[in-house]
Formats: sequence, structure tokens, C-alpha cells
Amino acid sequence: MAFRISALILAGLLSAGACLAQTPPAPPSPAQQQAPQIQTGPIDRPGAFLLMRNALLALDHANKANDYGVFRAIASTAFQVNSAAKLSDIFAAQRREGLNLAFAAILEPRWTVEPQIEASGMIHMAGAFDVKPVPVLFDLLFTLQNGQWLLFGLSVGLAQPEPQAAAPAAPAPAKAAETKPAASAPKPAAPAPRPAPKPAAPAPAAAPAPEAPRQP
Repeated sequence: MAFRISALILAGLLSAGACLAQTPPAPPSPAQQQAPQIQTGPIDRPGAFLLMRNALLALDHANKANDYGVFRAIASTAFQVNSAAKLSDIFAAQRREGLNLAFAAILEPRWTVEPQIEASGMIHMAGAFDVKPVPVLFDLLFTLQNGQWLLFGLSVGLAQPEPQAAAPAAPAPAKAAETKPAASAPKPAAPAPRPAPKPAAPAPAAAPAPEAPRQP
């Protein structure tokens, strides 16, 4: 076994010597120096969940302690232009509201922007946690720095209630119909006096029939 290890070490030394003896490569041409193209497209959900969770939980701890030193330190260099004092001012309203982000450790958000690498080379994701009484919205950007995806920017806050349609104005109460005494119906005109009926003319009395002659 010891011989084998020595042989491997020796082979390594020989390889190193061979590399040193080689002529250094020519500098790359301008065409070879072109930056590699960014692979855009969706990223896997578990990886996106870890990035989202770590960022929101770090912010949650910073808000509760009003100490943004660690939160700032684990973000990207571009994000660190914000001092800890400035971050304290930025998130003062969330501390007053008592914004709670601890549920980000266990809840799967409702994605409104699917986690993806955009043309800028940054990971972008946005979503909402449908918690009571008010949903929490977030929008996150991560940049690749030293082989790690680090926080570049974020926006977190409570969802604003949707404006409700104005209720139609209540109609003015209808006035009660005034009950006036009904106008007395005009009395029917008295019928014109009819002429008294004239007595019927007596029928002429029938003449008595002549008596038949008597026989002697």
C-alpha cells in the first residue's frame, strides 16, 4: 500500500513538472474572451423555496431585533450599499405593524412570478402568503456572486385591501301620499218630472144585443 501511495505522489510530481516545462498558452483572442451566455429560464422549486425562506427569515429576525447587521452581511455587495441604520429606517413601518414572516419557514407561497433566471442574469420570484388577517406579499431578486446566489433586492409588505365599490346611494324616502278627503261625488241630478199619466179613455160600452122576438 505504501508503494502505491508513493507511486501516485511521484506521478503527480511528474505531471506537475511536465506542466512547468510546457510553453505557456497564448492569450485568448477577443472572440474567446466573450462572456458566457446566461442560461435563462425557470429554476427548481426546492431551490427557490430555500432562497426565499432564508431571505425572509433573515429579514424577520432583523425586524424583531431592530438589528440589520447580519441581514446586511449575508446579502450581495450591491445590497450592502445600504447601511444597517438605513435599513432600520426603511423597515421602520414593518416593525410598527408587527409584520410576521416566520411562517415563511413552513408555508409554500402562492407564486405570482414563477422563480426564474431572467435576461439580467438574476433570479426573480414574487408571491404571496395567504395568511390571516392580511396576506403578505414579497418580491425578491438574487444575483450570482462568488458562486452563490445572494440577495440583491427585495420588497415585502402587507397586501393592501382592494377598494370596494361605492354602495349606491339610498333613495330618498318616498313621501307618504297625502290622504285628502275624497271629494264628495256630485249628487245625481234630480230626474226631470215626468208628466202624470193620463187616465186611459174608457172603452165604449158594447151595445146590448137585440132580443129575439118571442113566439106567441
